[in-house]
Amino acid sequence: MKRLSLRLSASAAPLKAARIVLTALFLAATLSGCSLFGAEEDPAAPAPSVEGSWVSSFGDGFTLSRTGSALVFAYVSPSYSASNYSGTVVNEPDLTAEEGYLTILVTESGEEYAPREGRYYVIRWEELGARGIKEGGAGKYEGGTPAPGNSGLATREEAEAELTKVNGYFDFLGTYERQ
Repeated sequence: MKRLSLRLSASAAPLKAARIVLTALFLAATLSGCSLFGAEEDPAAPAPSVEGSWVSSFGDGFTLSRTGSALVFAYVSPSYSASNYSGTVVNEPDLTAEEGYLTILVTESGEEYAPREGRYYVIRWEELGARGIKEGGAGKYEGGTPAPGNSGLATREEAEAELTKVNGYFDFLGTYERQ
């Protein structure tokens, strides 16, 4: 009985390694579109909505919920309660849009690092998906000093005109996951 021996020459080893790498890349590219990995949304699923509860990897989060006919927003940071606030939404946003904003009349405030009670404040979201969203409240610093708008403004009109991305208030949005 003859023994079959397969021996790769020194020049064949790099070729075999290249084939393995190309095969792995092909498989990764093919499987990345597979719904098993969450790349595709279920076409029968309802459109994602901002309404609900969201939490970041830092533990802070927000909820947007209906209380009677009112839409209520609440931000909670368990480790830093001075930044907590909530309020009633006064604009009529499309909650299923990929990006948008909420204007709220602040009804409760942690006061120190939150918009003030009785003031109007804007919250912005982007990249709304079934499982995630980027969201943040209006915040801007000028030379290390908080801009006056960070604590909210006296009227809805003032808040919606001043607290915008174009005016530099939303340079950072946190990443949140649906709960």
